[in-house]
Amino acid sequence: MRTLLLMTILGSSLYAQESRLCSNATLKGTYGYTVNGTRPAGLVPGAPIEQVMTVGVRNYDGQGTFTQIDTTKASMTAPTIDQRASGTYTINPDCTGRAIITINGAPGPEARFVVVNRGKEIHWIVLSPPFVMAAGGAVLQ
Repeated sequence: MRTLLLMTILGSSLYAQESRLCSNATLKGTYGYTVNGTRPAGLVPGAPIEQVMTVGVRNYDGQGTFTQIDTTKASMTAPTIDQRASGTYTINPDCTGRAIITINGAPGPEARFVVVNRGKEIHWIVLSPPFVMAAGGAVLQ
């Protein structure tokens, strides 16, 4: 009886560890997201810092690429409506990852993220350019 109980506990533990492994396939489908933070209001050095908010929809293909459309409102500059972009992502087995967004054909921001809730949610921060932004998204049902 003890052996059976020990094998059940060990098997459950191994299954729990295995089920937490992530890959690019962990993100597949359409996710709604929001972004909040700050950024320079212009491209010139010393430009004032403005608040920025974005809402959008991103579609992950489960193989390392995504497309998105979003709208951004900032405190000093004109809004950007329905901006389309694409990008690539890589997810590590520990459910952390990296993404590069391409906007108008040029490499854009780099983000680092964590996948949670078995791929139903993603939380990320923008590393470059020098924005201070945090974002999160959840799968659309």
